[in-house]
Amino acid sequence: MKKNLWIIVVLLIIVVIGGYYILINSTIHKIDRVDNIPYSDLETETTQKLVQKTDTSTKSSTIENVQQTTDEISPMPGITGKQSLSSEKSYSISELPGNTTSNLAFGGQLASDDEWEYILAASDNIHMINGSLYKTKKDGSELTKLTNDAVGSINIVGDWIYYIKWNEYVPEGIYRIKKDGTQNEQVQKGHFANMIIVDNIIYFVNQDDYNIYKKRIDGNSLEFILKDGAPIQYENGYLYYTVFPDVYRINLSNSAEPEKVAENVEHYIVYKDSVYYLDRAQKTKLMKKVIGDDNAIVLHDNIDFYFSVSDDKIFFMTEKRGEILTMDLDGNNIKPIPEGKYAPIRQIHGVVGDIIYYWVINDDLEAGADQLVRMKIDGSFSELVSEKLSKID
Repeated sequence: MKKNLWIIVVLLIIVVIGGYYILINSTIHKIDRVDNIPYSDLETETTQKLVQKTDTSTKSSTIENVQQTTDEISPMPGITGKQSLSSEKSYSISELPGNTTSNLAFGGQLASDDEWEYILAASDNIHMINGSLYKTKKDGSELTKLTNDAVGSINIVGDWIYYIKWNEYVPEGIYRIKKDGTQNEQVQKGHFANMIIVDNIIYFVNQDDYNIYKKRIDGNSLEFILKDGAPIQYENGYLYYTVFPDVYRINLSNSAEPEKVAENVEHYIVYKDSVYYLDRAQKTKLMKKVIGDDNAIVLHDNIDFYFSVSDDKIFFMTEKRGEILTMDLDGNNIKPIPEGKYAPIRQIHGVVGDIIYYWVINDDLEAGADQLVRMKIDGSFSELVSEKLSKID
């Protein structure tokens, strides 16, 4: 009887120990599963997990768990670092892009709002690589340095200026600064070729793999969009990009397939319903392709690389240079703009509203040390920006 009782006691002990082991083991596995859930899954958003692979003979890119936590963005090629945005969300909702396609197509070194113009400037164009961000009133007054950063892809969003910071020829990430020059902070670290901001979404090209990504300006929801698409532009709900040598677009509001809109393109600007571009084979030939039409038309067969489209006019120079011309969007009504008192003209820098910036040759300085001029398009006012910079730096 005692022997049987001891057997029962031993069996009960074994059952209790076994149950305790199962309970502990189960709890450990539950903790492991919770720890492995991405942060955004613990919140309200679903993490987007994408693995992108390209031909390993040329380049490779792997993107896993592209997400945003409160501390750090998951790594992908060329994109690293912690978020340093201020908690203040002083941005406004707008469907308008943060700059014109023409200015962004040539590096985004100019932009404007209703009151100010924002420019990357230096004493001459040799030193533009180490230039600084300035602002000036539309009447040319109050030229002010905002930061020593050399900037590109300037986008204006509410009270903020967003830009890609460059260290000589190396991009260091997306930054923003208040229009009064305060609160300069990093938005995203990485090597980015160009960007545009629309409806509080930053679309940018990663220079390390030339893939396109997007993220909100408040720092959340970093996402992969598509591979091998640079440079990018935006017009009327579509994101445009090149898969060299052709231009494509995708509709940002749906998942429709990419659409080819122009072929054999050397350089392009999207304006309203058309793509204006230099022909790849004949790089001085300016073409216009109305989106949806079968064929492109030739607007001009002798044009310099730097041209701009603004206010239903095309601003350009011929290969001879020396003067800036305008023409209608159909190639007609070609005429020079007033020369102003600063000449001879080397190249167009950009157009903001009724102001055109351009470079003039300075024979007294070393080769390439051209001077930056700011002029009203009607020629009623012009000033040498480079000269003003020397007085405030």
